[in-house]
Amino acid sequence: MKFSRFLAYGAVAAGSLAATKFLQKRMEWEPTHNTVAICVDYDDIVDAALRAGISFQALLQMLTNNGASHVSLPERTLGRLLTNKALFPIVVEQSTDGASGIGALQGLQGDPALIADLAIELQARLPYTQAKADGSTLTFVGNLTTIADIGLGFDTQTAQIMQTVGLQIVPIVSAYDWPEAALIERSIAQAAEYSRLLGFAGTMVLGHEMYLNTTIEAMQTHNLAMVWFAESRHQRGDWFVAKKSLPNVVIAHQWSRETLLSFDYHSANHAWLNLVDERGVRLCYINFFRELHATAPLEGVDYVHHLKHVLEDAGYKVSAYLELRPPADAPVPSAEDLAAAGMAVGGLGAAALNNYFDLPESLAIPLALTGAATGAVLPQMENLIAERLKNTHHHHHDHDHDHHHGDDDDHHHHHHGHSHSHDHDDEEEGSYVPKLLSLVAAISAPLAAVPADSENPISLLDGIAYPTAAAIAMATATSGEAYQLRVEEHKGFNLDWALPLALSAFRMRNKGIRYAALASVGAAWVASSRHNTDPFVDFDLSPAEGHTHHASAATRLIGDTIIQLGPKPARKWAGLSLLGAAFGQQNIGGLLGTLGTIMGIVGFRRPERSLQMTATDAGKSLGLGVVGALLIVLMKPFWKRDSNENL
Repeated sequence: MKFSRFLAYGAVAAGSLAATKFLQKRMEWEPTHNTVAICVDYDDIVDAALRAGISFQALLQMLTNNGASHVSLPERTLGRLLTNKALFPIVVEQSTDGASGIGALQGLQGDPALIADLAIELQARLPYTQAKADGSTLTFVGNLTTIADIGLGFDTQTAQIMQTVGLQIVPIVSAYDWPEAALIERSIAQAAEYSRLLGFAGTMVLGHEMYLNTTIEAMQTHNLAMVWFAESRHQRGDWFVAKKSLPNVVIAHQWSRETLLSFDYHSANHAWLNLVDERGVRLCYINFFRELHATAPLEGVDYVHHLKHVLEDAGYKVSAYLELRPPADAPVPSAEDLAAAGMAVGGLGAAALNNYFDLPESLAIPLALTGAATGAVLPQMENLIAERLKNTHHHHHDHDHDHHHGDDDDHHHHHHGHSHSHDHDDEEEGSYVPKLLSLVAAISAPLAAVPADSENPISLLDGIAYPTAAAIAMATATSGEAYQLRVEEHKGFNLDWALPLALSAFRMRNKGIRYAALASVGAAWVASSRHNTDPFVDFDLSPAEGHTHHASAATRLIGDTIIQLGPKPARKWAGLSLLGAAFGQQNIGGLLGTLGTIMGIVGFRRPERSLQMTATDAGKSLGLGVVGALLIVLMKPFWKRDSNENL
């Protein structure tokens, strides 16, 4: 073994071994993060209760008894109340005294208690509407369409019924165009009376572009946690609010209408468990009446009942008291942990370059030493730079801007001639070293795992050691609350798979296969970049079983076979890295080995899934890969060299 290769192995082994101490902490913590909430939709309950001929409270109690832990409470708006027929427009005599020029006098009728509440809210929020309550009649000046979506607080009586049956409330504040700071603060303060959780209705978070900081500060004042629909909702501002709300974030999911049309509740529950396992979802927002295929209005109760048992059978705890922060906070890698991962990544990078270009020892030895040292000191260097910048900007100043459309400085808006202040001491500096380490590991491992010289049986170690080291480094770098809650994530820019595959294809001896492979990789990279997608993220996810209760035995068998032989999850193909190590770089076997390494390590950059689950699946595949690679090595002497070169 060349000395440079020995140095690279040493750096990879030492760094990986040191980093595993941190990963052990993470594996001990992950089973404690197992509380899941089942939240039922308010509108579904209202409709299902009516169709079943029972009271709203009776259906709430049935859902509670069968596993529901939470229920949504949407904020009232005039538009929503009109749609639900809680209010009716009436014609009122127009005033002739010219007291207001903002619009015509409007009239609405409804329950006197509701009318009184709405008048109070309109007087507090929009005093220029001159709202008045007279028994069952509400009058105000203005345009109903203009103010129809503005939040007007929550129904206290409905909230009390929800709490009486033992359900926790998830207030859903109304988001609308042209919000105002005072209105945002009032709605969030009212939501805080019912819960520590906060969700947002509509297509934007409350405050969206204009007052994101106001929204965040109000949530922090009342110690509220954001219901973060990381998987199913990507409206403006959601990510920003989630980032600033850490660690008070709960990953939630709500199925789209189109998806629910293909589900009955059995297949939906398989899909829910898959999301909890694979995507870190901890609040299942249930729609069961309007879209889900069902045969009776109360079948939603069975849906909730079975979901609770599916989750509990898998080791999760369904509780009305969702722990916003687990019993022990998600372990965050220290600078020392990142330094250990960095040493391994530096060794990986040196091994990849040396392996691909077959560098002479005069270059390979310094490269191995420099790579390991650079990777180890990068976290400390970033900390020193961040500390220096913090001290440099540790001051407070006021200044004016000529233009501004809101208070969200992060979106680069500008104020209209008024004073505001910045406190740089409160600004959060992003950490880029973990992302860099994860990216370099993802690119280097596939190139290092497939050796140029496959004749030496010791080269099989490359197919095991380097992917394993990359997995450890990526899992370490992408750990912590921000990654666990999917606010931060690995950034590969599609280079983490396109670059290794392209370089591997470029080394192939057969020109036809080489050019075809290069063209395919290039086309895939262009398509993925244009659509801002990463195909390997999708392949990383295990498919939900999705078997329906009416499927035949043959259908279920076919479905199971497709799942087992299909590309998902990617980690089950990790063993292909060993086949590549056995074949070498310059043939199809080497290209498959590169692809297998990429697929085997992609799952380790997603900490919302249990590390043990990812490692178990990849480990089984590596074990099968060892057997296959040994068979290839034993058979090589009996193969003709020319046929070997054209595999």
